[in-house]
Formats: sequence, structure tokens, C-alpha cells
Amino acid sequence: MMRPISHSTHIKFKLAQKVMSVIMKQTNAISIIFSKAFYGAFVAFSFVILILYLYDQYNSLRYRLAKVLAQRVGYFRNDQGNRIKELSLNTRFLRFSDGHEISKQGAALADDEPYITWNDGKPEIVLSNPGHVKDFFSRQTQGHAKPPHMGMGPYFDRVLGSSVGVLNGDQWKAMRKVFDPNLSHQTAMDFRGTFSREVAAWMKNLQSQGSTAANGALSPELVLDASVTCRVLPFKMVASVLYGNALSQDSFRELLALNSLHEKVMFNAFFGKQERSRLFSILPSQSKSLMDGFERKWRAFNLEMIEKAKKEGLPCPVATMYPSVRKGSVTEKEFLHTIDEILFANIDVTSSVLAFLLINLARNSRAQTELRQEIGRHGSDPEAYVEKTDTLLEYACMESIRLCPAAWFSLPEYATSDMMISGYRIPSGTPCIIDWWRLNTQSPIWNSVEVSGTLFSPQRFQKLVPQDYRWSFLQFGLGSRKCIGKNVARVMMKTFLVMVLKEWELQTVGSAKDAEQEMVDTKPDRFTVTPDQRLRFVRI
Repeated sequence: MMRPISHSTHIKFKLAQKVMSVIMKQTNAISIIFSKAFYGAFVAFSFVILILYLYDQYNSLRYRLAKVLAQRVGYFRNDQGNRIKELSLNTRFLRFSDGHEISKQGAALADDEPYITWNDGKPEIVLSNPGHVKDFFSRQTQGHAKPPHMGMGPYFDRVLGSSVGVLNGDQWKAMRKVFDPNLSHQTAMDFRGTFSREVAAWMKNLQSQGSTAANGALSPELVLDASVTCRVLPFKMVASVLYGNALSQDSFRELLALNSLHEKVMFNAFFGKQERSRLFSILPSQSKSLMDGFERKWRAFNLEMIEKAKKEGLPCPVATMYPSVRKGSVTEKEFLHTIDEILFANIDVTSSVLAFLLINLARNSRAQTELRQEIGRHGSDPEAYVEKTDTLLEYACMESIRLCPAAWFSLPEYATSDMMISGYRIPSGTPCIIDWWRLNTQSPIWNSVEVSGTLFSPQRFQKLVPQDYRWSFLQFGLGSRKCIGKNVARVMMKTFLVMVLKEWELQTVGSAKDAEQEMVDTKPDRFTVTPDQRLRFVRI
């Protein structure tokens, strides 16, 4: 038999019902409000996505229409009314992965004339001989500028879009004023001792990679991948210039970890297909997560190094330069992007330059022997030797860069007024890129009866003065905007070569035919020209 409900229990039950009723009404109200808010946010987000998509499409169409209209009013034509030739390819990625082949296609299409290539719907003029370069650069260089994010899209903009190499006008001048004193020739020479110690440590580690014989002696020779072998050394040397005594072994390991993350970010910026879209750049994605993580960690690392240098009283150029951010002469973003450009973005460049130096000397035993003999004659004063500019050492570095440039094509630059290039009228604002390899090897100044422009011959510079190859040699840039790290790079290269050739004889690994190739095999998955070549290091 069921027990009767007590009066107090009945009251409690009624009260609970009322409470639940109120809660349900409130929950329904909140649910309605939330649903409306969510729906409104979804509509707003969809509208933004649509606008960005239409903006992307508009930009692509705008550039194509601009080119058509420009041709109708006489642009991209010569005095005879002939149109400039056009390589109908989107070379946005191909100029990095297959630049040598693109160069050959351009030469077959246009011979010695400039031509148009495409970068995601935007026309770019390719310059390939001294006449083109002179037409473009012999005007007032203050009238030149770099296009926004170098034509590489919003992901590039986030990682390097505010670096000194991309800035223009007063912003560029302000950044150079901050960084130039810490990257001068004298500063580079002051670091020569540091560079020597780093090269010595690198060679000691190199020796440890050799196999050990039964009697405990190290193998007299090593066979190593040139670009892999040279990868970390220049990174450490440049990091030492930037962070000075504040750079400990732990902080350098942290930099190496950051570099691994940076490589992924840069790969997406240069080769990613979706990443070139402004629409995609705001959506949650693995690429965006990598970029967000790198930006956060990169900022934290530099602030930590600056604080460490301040607290412990350590010499640290980055800390010395940071007050320019507090004063507002440069922004923190510009500051961090420029350090990134000097250190991370150039790691592939500097490592490839050192690797090509070794490869070219290995392929030319005569030049290697003569350089080693010159090094021996200057052994009593190595610092003065490195500083001299009329030596075979200097010429070997120049010749290797001439023959094996950092990239197949230069990054774009445009003139702020109309110009004539090889008789063709080019409108202001049109990006121009240089076929780096063709300029450096096919110009008449490099080719003679005695030696071809595609052969490694440092002695050629003994007969030339800089004015002879002013418009035929792209080394650290042209005009007023030369590479900010050129002084450090020169001293690094020369110090490196002197120490290596004292200890090792270099030999190529491959057939005699390989040694006569026009160009060393390169790795296609890099945005810089990176050699794919093994070397034999034989102890002297």
C-alpha cells in the first residue's frame, strides 16, 4: 500500500516544479539568444569570406585587364609596335623549383629581349642581360620600390613582409640606420676570431664523422653531402653576430628548434597553394597554426635574449638595437622580421654559398691548388689576408657566387615611373625580376675565347675592374638596396675557405662527365638554389 505524501513534501515538490519551470524558461531564452547570436556571427563570417574571395578574384582579373589595357595604349610594345613576348606560365612556384628550366624556356622564347612571365595573374618583366639591367637600374634608384609582400602573398607578409628587404622609403632608411652599424665591414672583421673558432669546432666535428680504423686512427677521408655539411655552421656564425655573448649553447639549441619551425612556415609561404589566398590566411588551418606558433615563439625568444643581456651586462647587438623599437623609430614587427631575414631567411642562402664554394674548388683542382698555395704565403697575417680584395681568395668567392647564384631569379622590384627597357615601354609599378643565372653566366664579359662563362675560373677577375661587370654581375644586389649582410657574408666565406683548405683536399664524387656539367645538380624543394652534390674530404 502506497504511503500518503506529507504536506511539507507536497510543498517542496510544488516549489521544485516552479524552480524547474523558471530554469526552463531562462534556458529557452538563453538558447534563443545564443542561436540568434550564433546565426548572426555565422552570417557575418560568411559575408567576410565571400568578400575576401571576391577580392582575390578581383585582383586576378584586375591585373589581366590592366595588361590588356596597357597594351592598347602602347605599353609593353616597342617603337615598331611589336608586343613584348610572353611566357604563358604561372611561374609563382616554378621559378624556385625549376628555375633553370624556366630560364632556358625564356631564352628560347625571347633570345636577348625582355619578356613577360606570370605570378598568379600578375605580369612580371624578366631581365636577362646587361642592357636590360642598365636600363632598369641606371635611373634614379630612389624611384625603385619593392612590391607588397614581394608578390608572394599574405603568408609571406606575416613572416617577412615588414623586413628591411621588403620595406620602402623612410621605413627602409630607418631600418638601415638601426642595423647597418652592427653589420658593417669593421664589425664583420671584429668577429673574425669568433668565425675562426666556429669553423675550427665545425671541422673537429667533421673529423668525428669519419670511420675509425682498427688501430683507433680516424679515416683519412670523408664523403659527405655538401649542403647538409655546411648547413648549421653559417647559422651559428650569423647568430653570434646578432646575439653576441648572450648566445649560449642552450639558446642556440632553441634557435635551431625555431629554425625547423621557420622552414615549415617558409615552405608554405613559397610553395603553398592555398596560402597565397588572403581568404585562406584567416581560416583555421595547420598552416595558420604553424605561423601563429612561430610568431609567438620568435618574439618570446628575442625578448628573453634582450632581457638576459640587460640583466647580466652581456654584449648583444640585438639588445643594443632594441631601444629603437621603444623610441618608435621602427616597429617591433619590422625589427623582428629583419632579424628573421638576416638569420632564418638567409640560412639556405649562406649554407648554399659555402657548399658551392667547396664544390667549385673540388671541380677545379688547379684553382684549389693555387688558392692553397696563396693561403700558405699569407699565413703570418691571416686577418690582413682576409681583408684584402685583390687576392685569389677574394676572386674565388666572387666566381663561385657568379656561377652559382642564391636563386634562379631575383625577387621583384619596380620603378615608380614609366621606363624603356630594350626599346619596350614598361608602365610604372610593373614588377621586374632578373634571370640571375643567365645574367651572371651569359653576359659577353664572362665569355671569351679562353674561357666560357659557365666554367669556374677565379682568375678571370684579375683582368677585370668592377666597372667592366657593373651590369653583368648580380652578387649582393644592385643599386642602393644591396644585401644588408654582405659585409658579414664576405668575411665568413673567406675565413671558412682559408681554414678548410689548410686541412682538407676537396674532390668531387662522381664521373668526369659530372665535373664538366654546366650547373651542379640542385634540390628542387628549396626556395634557394641548393646543390645536390656529395664531396670527398681528404686530410692533408
